[in-house]
Amino acid sequence: MKRPAAAMDFCVDGLPTVVDGKMAPVHYGGGKIYFRKPSSFRVYKRSTDKVESTAVADFSSKATATKSWMHAFKLINDDPRPVD
Repeated sequence: MKRPAAAMDFCVDGLPTVVDGKMAPVHYGGGKIYFRKPSSFRVYKRSTDKVESTAVADFSSKATATKSWMHAFKLINDDPRPVD
């Protein structure tokens, strides 16, 4: 896949990577994360959920982008329901 030279890759602790805010849906821990333009993630805590949670995304720097991305994973990890 080709991408612009200025694209921002970041990955934390082996979690999936986001490239400059453009990504395919990510399946993680029984949930799903989608990128919603202009600057948020739609987070389904479990793949069967019909209601989403929103994680605000800030892609102004690598540090803020990583923090936003980790918040999306935290929403899934903090859900008390068992993973199917």
